[in-house]
Amino acid sequence: LTGGFNLSMPNMFGTGQTFAFSFEKTLTSYENRSLQNATLSWHQPWLFDTPTSAGFSLYNTYYSRRYYIVEEIGGTVSAGRILNKERNMTASFTYRLERENVEASGDYADFDTGLNWESSLYGNLVYDSRDSRIAPRVGSYYSLGAKYAGGILGGDRRYYKLNFEVRKFQSVLAEDLVVMNRTRVGYAYAPEGKDIPLLEKFLLGGAG
Repeated sequence: LTGGFNLSMPNMFGTGQTFAFSFEKTLTSYENRSLQNATLSWHQPWLFDTPTSAGFSLYNTYYSRRYYIVEEIGGTVSAGRILNKERNMTASFTYRLERENVEASGDYADFDTGLNWESSLYGNLVYDSRDSRIAPRVGSYYSLGAKYAGGILGGDRRYYKLNFEVRKFQSVLAEDLVVMNRTRVGYAYAPEGKDIPLLEKFLLGGAG
């Protein structure tokens, strides 16, 4: 038995701000546990009448898979800015403080399980020349992201992660068909004695 509630305001009070809240709870589930997911977020795309964005989020999420269970409680604070007149290049930073509890078995039993705190900073640079974000027909999308966890930021986790993604869109056959090519490259590293968190690893399989 599962129940939930979702509230989303994409243009709160006509200000352009986005507010969202969701709550989901199951009375009985995997191993007779009561599961609960809750998220709260706010985003301001145009802060102080400048091309600067800001936002925050709070969450309590639960992932249950065949060989592992992950519970996350934490929050984020983010800020970003448009970098050029064409408004197709943006930079953003997100600070995350999170408590993660991992239970694993089978092939995942040797991963960094148990209760851990993560304090991390993520930076992202995006160049987007697509003609539409919803249904693009032509253009390119480039994204370069870097994450630093632990060290001077504190917490139990300590690792570094880089991601680079390219998407190319081109319409063919009189624009009735759009071809998209997507390439993603990633690298993750943890110092000796530390491990990369389970959900941050690059694992085979999945869609997209």
